Amino acid sequence: MTTRIPTFRFLPAITIVALLATACGSSYTILDRSSLEVSPNSRISAKNLVPRAAEFPDVVDQLAIAQEVYQQQLLLLKERRNKLRGRKRTLSAISFGTFAATSVGIGASAILSSEADAPDNLKTAGLVSLAGLALGTVFQIASFMQEDSSSVDAKVRHLELLYDTMIERLRQLTYRRDATSADNLPTSHAGADMATAIESFITQALAINIKG
Repeated sequence: MTTRIPTFRFLPAITIVALLATACGSSYTILDRSSLEVSPNSRISAKNLVPRAAEFPDVVDQLAIAQEVYQQQLLLLKERRNKLRGRKRTLSAISFGTFAATSVGIGASAILSSEADAPDNLKTAGLVSLAGLALGTVFQIASFMQEDSSSVDAKVRHLELLYDTMIERLRQLTYRRDATSADNLPTSHAGADMATAIESFITQALAINIKG
């Protein structure tokens, strides 16, 4: 008498592989400010955003770094969102595919089996159905355990708000300097305030956790 029970032994290994696949990408992505290379586009954008940029060369350089941080963080967040959506769709598809394949396999086995092999086939079908149900459930749970992409959308909006707030702050500082120019407000004071606003944005932007 031939039995197919050994095939059931592969279920724990398959389950572990599924869980490990789900855990992939759980490490944190941290943008290293010291390794950033400012692109020419970021420098041009910074010069356009700072009125009378020639008077504030240090501010322009710092804003160029902020531009690079903003673009890189935004890119990482969007990549994270796309990966989450893709992984969730894949796990769900595998789960439902496992359920469907198990049902088809059991149905075909029941239709094609003879009366003589009925006891063994019933036992095998029961084991296969349990294995298929367990494996499909594991993938479905893994899908549910994925981070909701809406949380990444919230981080994108938060980053955009931080950036818009910084740009608005720079404009306000410029207007204030123009309004008080009659009082001979030193350029260094305005530059220092701008630098503080930019540094605050960089710090908050880098604090955004891309994963998790």
